[in-house]
Amino acid sequence: MAAAKFVTLAVQIASIDALERSECLEHWREAFGRPPPKHLSKPFMKRVLIWDAQNRALGAVSAKTKRRLAQIAAGKS
Repeated sequence: MAAAKFVTLAVQIASIDALERSECLEHWREAFGRPPPKHLSKPFMKRVLIWDAQNRALGAVSAKTKRRLAQIAAGKS
């Protein structure tokens, strides 16, 4: 079952990688409910859309991990 999840994710990633700019904009609106910030490059939008697909398929980072990462980013250990 897990293998099928990875195959499906690989197909999603390949389809995102093949998007044109206008399609990236459309997918961004679908994923995040609003248009992307102005002047984002197509490669950057694709990276974010792929990240979002991975989070949806595999699960996002836990709240505890987010807090810990924020502490590390703030220079706290």
